[in-house]
Amino acid sequence: MKFLIFITTILVCSPSFAIMKKMVAAPSSNIGGLYVLEGLIAFQAKFDNTSNSVTDKTFASSETSLGYILSDWLYLGGVFNYTVLKEKTSDSSSNVISHDGTLQYYGPSLGYMGETWFLIGHYFAAAEQKDSVSGDTISSYTTNRSGAGYGFNLGYKVVTSTFIELAPMIAYKSITYTNCKDPNTGVTGNCSSSITQSEVTPYLTILFNFK
Repeated sequence: MKFLIFITTILVCSPSFAIMKKMVAAPSSNIGGLYVLEGLIAFQAKFDNTSNSVTDKTFASSETSLGYILSDWLYLGGVFNYTVLKEKTSDSSSNVISHDGTLQYYGPSLGYMGETWFLIGHYFAAAEQKDSVSGDTISSYTTNRSGAGYGFNLGYKVVTSTFIELAPMIAYKSITYTNCKDPNTGVTGNCSSSITQSEVTPYLTILFNFK
């Protein structure tokens, strides 16, 4: 799958990035100022035969963070994540159901920003999930959910310079949706049962340091 190829490419290229790191001028030992982090990932996969009936899946995610470094390491800021998820499933009669979804999370962040490693925690004060469903044998409808959650990002800078840095990053999120919008009446209320979404996502992150 393209997703596996993407991850393999990052792992294979890591030694090259390490060599590049030595070639680029090292930053000063005092880390500070304004930081902007932009994490990106995208993949598409198609399945001919699968037990879960998924035939086509597209995933694209952008995670943008803005923060300030205090005391050479303390990161204070905020995060915004926007994710697009498209999925097609097929039942035993070859009827196709399409899901066209978006996810949005945002909230404050607190963490550690070092010269190579960084670990940043997030509280997602607002999280929204939208899923538009259509298919050969069903009427189209849209589900809307909202809630809150938390997450953290762990990254390692393989290329560093005074201004731009590059880092593979692993992001973990746990979101609990407690509010649901009725697709028929449009009224938002408590979900009949809370829905928890947990995910681990790899990103390739570009960091901009404005000292």
